Amino acid sequence: MREKRSIDTKDGWEIFSTCEEDNPLDWRPGNPIRFKAFGFAEYTEKSGVKDEFSCTSRQNFPEAGVHHVFTYEDGHEDVRKELRKAIKRLKSM
Repeated sequence: MREKRSIDTKDGWEIFSTCEEDNPLDWRPGNPIRFKAFGFAEYTEKSGVKDEFSCTSRQNFPEAGVHHVFTYEDGHEDVRKELRKAIKRLKSM
C-alpha cells in the first residue's frame, strides 16, 4: 500500500490520503489497474482557530462506499480536493 500525507496547516487541519490497488476478481494482465482511494482530515488546533469552524470532528472521504480511480496520482488528488472542500464548507457555516 502506498500512502501519501498532505498537511494543510493554514487552517489547522491535517489531511491524510491513501491509495491502493483494488482490481476486480476477473482482472487480467493487460487490463487497467484500478485503485481505491480514501482519506481523512483531522483538526489539530496547532495553527487554526477552532471557533472558525462549525465542526472540528474528523472528516472522511469517501463518507461511504469506495472511490475508484485508474491512477495512483488521481486517487490522492481526488481525496485531498474533496477533503479541502469539506473543510471549506465547515468554515463557511
